[in-house]
This record gives sequence, C-alpha cells and structure tokens, in this order.
Amino acid sequence: MTARFHAVLAGTWVALLLLVVAYAVAEGEHMLAKLETLKVLAAYSTGVRRLVRPDLVAPAPAAQPRQSSNATRVP
Repeated sequence: MTARFHAVLAGTWVALLLLVVAYAVAEGEHMLAKLETLKVLAAYSTGVRRLVRPDLVAPAPAAQPRQSSNATRVP
C-alpha cells in the first residue's frame, strides 16, 4: 500500500514540476517577445543584459559635408 502511495505521490510531483517548467518556458517566450519590441537583447550564455541604443541619425545640415566659403571651385 505505501509503495503504491509513494509511486502516486512521485508521479504527482513529476507532473507538477513539468507543469511549472512548461509555464516558465511559455512566459519566458512571451517576455522575450516583449523585450524584442523594446530592443533589449540578452546574452544567454552569460546572463548579461544590455540595452541596444538605436543608430543616431544626423540632422540634415550636419550630415552634409561642409566647405568653407573661400574655397576655390574647380570647373
């Protein structure tokens, strides 16, 4: 009787642990999808997380090369 009880109890624990792991995996995927929209990358091997800054776009006047007003033009 007690051996059967222990087998049922162990089976229940295994089922519960599988349920917890499945929930954690599903929530982890959901959170990673949210973080992807926030442009946050995770280095999975080290567990280090860093924020990826978007590329800075230079304003139009600063993006053009400057030339001094007294420069000579070559025809």
